[in-house]
Amino acid sequence: GIRASELAMDKHKSSEVFTKINLNYPNTILSSLKEIKNEDLMDYPYVLKPRNEGSSVGVGIIKNENDKKKYVDQNKERDEILIQEFIEGKEIQVAVYGDNKTGSIEIDPKNEFYDYESKYFDNGQTKHIIPPRIAVQQMDFVEKLALEAHNALGCKGISRTDFILEKKSEIFYILEVNTQPGMTPTSLVPEIAKSKGTDFDELINWILNDASTNR
Repeated sequence: GIRASELAMDKHKSSEVFTKINLNYPNTILSSLKEIKNEDLMDYPYVLKPRNEGSSVGVGIIKNENDKKKYVDQNKERDEILIQEFIEGKEIQVAVYGDNKTGSIEIDPKNEFYDYESKYFDNGQTKHIIPPRIAVQQMDFVEKLALEAHNALGCKGISRTDFILEKKSEIFYILEVNTQPGMTPTSLVPEIAKSKGTDFDELINWILNDASTNR
């Protein structure tokens, strides 16, 4: 629905929902390019990302002053920016479809993280690993977390939630929920569905039928 998508797209508002239901979320500051340019509000490394854009557009890992300057120069048209603690670890993405069906995938990107280039111009260099290389108990747990986030935002139909499994602590940190995830035959949700025995045409038909009855 509109409200769920509005909440999910706004990474500041959605983070408030996640923390309210006790999901681990990286330390984050809502700021602006002007503030970022003048001072560092967080120790390096940290992540800069737009408050409400998708496909990892405008996301950068900032490791030093030169990285920050480059980011500011390339993103002058943006205003509100999130400064986020950098969490090192495996990228685990979970699909939720229907009331309780879930599945997960591990992303081993060609670049530092699963950025725009890795998503759309990858030529097979990013690895999509099903099932993720984590313990079965961890997989069950992160899929449960994704379902909690899906429901907390009021999502229906299909969503995809992005997590980082922190390398040292092995704590799952939620990053965001996508209410309109990629839906080509090579996108992550169709890949996950296929691993569960649902082919692309069946998935699309399910989405259409489900949407027609969701009010």
